[in-house]
Amino acid sequence: MSDMSNEKDLYELNLQAFNLYMQGKFQECLSLNDYIISLYPYHAYAYKGKGLSLVALGKTEEGIKCLQEAITHNPHFFDAYHDLAIVLYEQGQTSLALEILNKSTPNNPEEFLAKKNLIVFLTKEI
Repeated sequence: MSDMSNEKDLYELNLQAFNLYMQGKFQECLSLNDYIISLYPYHAYAYKGKGLSLVALGKTEEGIKCLQEAITHNPHFFDAYHDLAIVLYEQGQTSLALEILNKSTPNNPEEFLAKKNLIVFLTKEI
């Protein structure tokens, strides 16, 4: 199988997992992300999806670990920092959420604005 075919397959799997999450099918999304991770053990996007699915299923600590794992595998993956900060905020850990967000590096103007807005919001919550 060519690299291009692998990339297309990975894209399709990620899209399926995202759609499952958006439909509220968190257990199915979790299973698909576990499958993706079995094929691509360092795939940050799958760890992020797994983490968010676990949080949605009430397994917040496990979810946080997966979001941290996503950051470990790709320290430039802004979405993982953003989502981790939101989960931490929802757990009442606003200062830690702000600390995590401050470590992130936005990759484009939209991410920069999202970071700025979330920092302003979190700062007001402290």
